Amino acid sequence: MKPKDLQELNQVLLRLKLNLQGLKSNIDFMAKDLFEADDFTARYWEKVTNSSYDESEAHEQEIMSASEGAMSKHVQNTAINTALSAKIMAKSRSDNLEYQKIDIALKKDEAVERLRSEEFYRQWLGVDGNDKAGI
Repeated sequence: MKPKDLQELNQVLLRLKLNLQGLKSNIDFMAKDLFEADDFTARYWEKVTNSSYDESEAHEQEIMSASEGAMSKHVQNTAINTALSAKIMAKSRSDNLEYQKIDIALKKDEAVERLRSEEFYRQWLGVDGNDKAGI
């Protein structure tokens, strides 16, 4: 589109400015998503460590419950079932954390790809991301 006069040129520049503001807003939202994903990843390791500790503790409880002592068979079976339930819950928590990690990683990759795309179009248009053109 070739503007014919100054008014059309101003309209084109105004549309470009609005589009660039929208682009900047999208980039800011994506950067926020990336920050949240990085924050989750930083906290993820602590959750995994706690989950591993829970699994180890449940396993030890299972072994202690299975050892033959002075308890009756019914009490022993109840203790084993309780220990196995705790072990299953700890493993389920660990698996859930792994699924969350994968989901966050996928979302982070998508956000990074959107940022790269936005950067490509900004460069293609010849627009500096820090430039705030006043019209």
